Amino acid sequence: MEKFIFETKRRNFVELAELVVEERHILGVIRQSEKYELGLPLETWQRFEKEGTGEAGSLTVQELVEEFLVRQITERRSA
Repeated sequence: MEKFIFETKRRNFVELAELVVEERHILGVIRQSEKYELGLPLETWQRFEKEGTGEAGSLTVQELVEEFLVRQITERRSA
């Protein structure tokens, strides 16, 4: 995660000021969850980009989050 943040800042890809109100609201809702972990949204999005298309069609972010949580539980990681 730290490497990702460093690379992002170095390349100046994203400025927080660029987030629209809806995006800030979504991130706020995610952060309020008791299941929230710092890297979860990024891991979920990266997995969505990697596995989002396939023979069965695109997976939704919700489906990917659910798969991620199942994997966390299966591997006895923090949910």
